[in-house]
Parts: sequence; C-alpha cells; structure tokens
Amino acid sequence: MKAVNQRLFAATLALVGLLFGLALAGCQGTSAGSGEQDPASASSGSTGSESTSTGSAGTGSEDASSASASEQITVTVVVECTAAVEGDFAAAKAITASGEIYNAPVTVDAGATVMDALQATDLVVGVQESSYGAYVDSIQSLKSGDCGAESGWVFTVNGEVVMEAAGDLILADGDVVQWSYVLSWE
Repeated sequence: MKAVNQRLFAATLALVGLLFGLALAGCQGTSAGSGEQDPASASSGSTGSESTSTGSAGTGSEDASSASASEQITVTVVVECTAAVEGDFAAAKAITASGEIYNAPVTVDAGATVMDALQATDLVVGVQESSYGAYVDSIQSLKSGDCGAESGWVFTVNGEVVMEAAGDLILADGDVVQWSYVLSWE
C-alpha cells in the first residue's frame, strides 16, 4: 500500500509540475525551435526575472507584511530530491546522499506564503518571477533541468497538491510544506 501511495503522490506532483511548467512556458521566452525555456530571456526579459535568496522570513508578500509583527506561526518545511538521488544524478548527490535536504520547523509572520516559509530556511533558493507568480527554479544549486529536461521543483501543503503559486498561497500555523524535486511531469 505504501508503494502505491508513493506512486500516486509522485504522479500528482508530476501533474502539478507539468501545469506549472506549461504556465511558466506560456509567459516566458523559449529557445527558437526547441520549446525549452531560454535562461537569458527568463532572467532578463520583460516577462520574468530571476532572484536568489537565502533565509529571510516574511519577505516578498504584501499579505505577510500587513500582518502584525507580533503574530507569528510555525510551519514545517521539508525539501527532498530522493528521486534524483535514487536515479544516480550527480547534481543531486552533490547536495545530499540520502535525498533529504531540509526538514525542520520555521517561524514566519502570520500571513506568510509557501515562498516565505522556504525563504525562511537557511537554503539558497533561486526564483523565477512571472505573471503567474513566483516559480522555484533551484534549491541548494539543484536547478530545474539538471536531472533531465522535465525535472524541477514542486510543492505540496499538508500532503495536498495546491493549484496556486508558492508566492500566493497563505499558510496557517502547523502546516507542512514539502518541496520535492521530480524527474518528469508524467
């Protein structure tokens, strides 16, 4: 039963990633004839920009900044790349031998988003901004595309796939956010 649940979870994550990838591709530049995102147009074009950050709670969200500074919540952030480690990809194995990158509670301001919680960790996070919201392109130097053309980061909240951008989804006290590196969107 556990194997079936893991496959279902992986398939669900893959579907969410595909939808995110399609939305992102529709608003950012693509390489001529390849259908793949052109990193130059993604970071310098008028439709998107890239930023990298390390641990700064409560940044990037108007909702988070409007919350009272005294109101804080605690959420658990889990970041893993198990599929890439098990697939023997050097980019993932250079970061972790087990697949687990981060698993700890973080304290953020009430009104914080999924993105705020990730940025409250001590991890290095690369973000692509688009008209659809913020897209996590890399965590700890493991970038989308490093382990295959369809590889990248997806997230769940409390084990549920969420069809909202990480920078838009407001968290509640006790939520568990899991970021998983998937090898394909299938």
